[in-house]
Amino acid sequence: MSQPGAMRRCCLLPGALLSVSAALLAAVAFPVAASADDGNITIASVSPTGGNPALLTVDVNDANSAYITSLTVHLYNASNADVYDVPVTDWTYPASGPTSVQAVTMQNPMIEGTAPGDLAPGTYTMTVDATDSSADTDNGLVPASGATLAFVYTAPAVTASATAISYGDQTATISGNLTGVAPGGTAPTGIPGEPVSLDDLTASTSASLGTTAADGSYSGTATLNPSDSYQVVVNADSAMASDPAPVSLPVSVSQDATAVSMTTSPPADLDYQGTMTFSGTASYNDGGKLVPLPARSTVQVTVGTDAVPVLTTGSTGSFTYTISNFSPGTDSVPWSVQVPATPLLDQSATVTGTVHVAAPMKVSSFAATLTPFGYIDTSGCVQVGVSGYGLPGSGFELQYARTAGGPWTNLAPLAFTAKDVPASCTGSDDQYFSSSNTILARLSGAYYRAEYKGTSSFEQTVSAAAHAWKYETRIISLTVTPRSVAPGGKLTVSGRLQQHLRSWADYARQQVLIILKPKGSRIWYYIAKVRTTSSGYFTKTFTDPVSADWSAEFLGNSDHLASGGAIYYVPLRTAQRIFGLPAWTPDMAIPLHQVDRGFRGPGQPPGALRPRRRGGSGGSDQPDRPTRA
Repeated sequence: MSQPGAMRRCCLLPGALLSVSAALLAAVAFPVAASADDGNITIASVSPTGGNPALLTVDVNDANSAYITSLTVHLYNASNADVYDVPVTDWTYPASGPTSVQAVTMQNPMIEGTAPGDLAPGTYTMTVDATDSSADTDNGLVPASGATLAFVYTAPAVTASATAISYGDQTATISGNLTGVAPGGTAPTGIPGEPVSLDDLTASTSASLGTTAADGSYSGTATLNPSDSYQVVVNADSAMASDPAPVSLPVSVSQDATAVSMTTSPPADLDYQGTMTFSGTASYNDGGKLVPLPARSTVQVTVGTDAVPVLTTGSTGSFTYTISNFSPGTDSVPWSVQVPATPLLDQSATVTGTVHVAAPMKVSSFAATLTPFGYIDTSGCVQVGVSGYGLPGSGFELQYARTAGGPWTNLAPLAFTAKDVPASCTGSDDQYFSSSNTILARLSGAYYRAEYKGTSSFEQTVSAAAHAWKYETRIISLTVTPRSVAPGGKLTVSGRLQQHLRSWADYARQQVLIILKPKGSRIWYYIAKVRTTSSGYFTKTFTDPVSADWSAEFLGNSDHLASGGAIYYVPLRTAQRIFGLPAWTPDMAIPLHQVDRGFRGPGQPPGALRPRRRGGSGGSDQPDRPTRA
């Protein structure tokens, strides 16, 4: 067997050009020049037969005008060792006389593999030994630079996939296949024995995943960062025509669920500028078991629309955060605590709640006055201490007590109004309340205050106490005579007015109204005015105009309550319609309600007193005396 570069010298004769084929992996023709010796047989070219790199076609030029009868191709590896010969018997030779170019073609393809007789994929140099029908033999026919045969895998490709990682286990098994079209083949097949590596493009590191097995498969493990980008790489060697394109490795993540267990949560209701604390433990679900997050894990607390500074856990997943002087701009503030989502953790658990922050409020002014007819007239200004909360609208209660220190008893709710609001109570956070002739007193002298019990929106507040009182009065010994009157007859009403100071005493020089309620009417009228004597007595005689209930009424004054006497019915002996008699006209009596709109009936005292009974003579029908504080 000849070595590269060897050639038999012989004479060059004009003659035929003979073509010989042999299976090569390379899909290109390898032109081969004549040997340095001036032999008669030269190699014109070596090329794949029909594009099949496992079959060689050798084009031969024979100057002897003979035809090729024997051909051997020798393949040498990188160490210049002859590793494969295409023998004489593996060629198809021309049957007879020469032509200008004749080809010698391999009958069977070379086999890629590792079994005896197989040719391992790789790049080889080659020489050709040839003999023609004239028995001329030239060996080692190669160009001076040698001929190269690329017997390699073409179209190499690599695949890759990884098992899912989790927060508790970030180690993934990475596997795939390296394939290519073997020399002489038509379909991809596994490429064995090739090293595979995993490149972390983010961290600029690389790790080995082993080498491919006989079927081209590989498998290895690596710790993956879900935020990094990875690719699987196989660098081409002599067995492959080119580098397979690196393939991206998607990182599959099975997010672990998180859990938050609160130890301390904000209260449902909080005073303005109060303090609230968030504390608890953050965990993750590791295969069905809750495991505390490691130290320096993140916990996010959100209050309203504001995220507080990010919290980090202690060594056992614990966290705590306190907000002091909490001063929001609204009365209802939602909050939440959660472990923020990460590539490995699912934001599956969020603890939520709402804290109601009550705004501070005060009653900046309050007044209470007892009217002569026993009503407590009040007024006051409520001021909300912070903007943005609005106004309470309701909820204030008028309370009373016998002493300034209580105990206090609710009397009636107070209503806010936009009517007659003083200039001092017209701010955007001010609200005015007042009452007039709507709330009955329970005592003739008492202390009063306005209280707001407090809600989730506004703090409790109470006004200063105001003292309101009047002396009590009474009409005793009321008489109406006669008890029936003829038409045009006279009627006399008499009685005595007293006031209660330390005890009951006559009340002199006060105006008393003689009042009546005609039969069938609901309205009281007065028909005459009379002034009491120094001993409190009064009397008045006049023409009786109509059948009616009769009494006397003292309307009270700035420091005395109103009072009334007993009621007596006196009929006219001839039946009449109330307004139909010539003796009765509206001018004869003025409706009392036009004189004092607070009038509630003759002599009705403050609300703690019982209604007077229809009575007979004297003062036996006087109501209970109101209690003074």
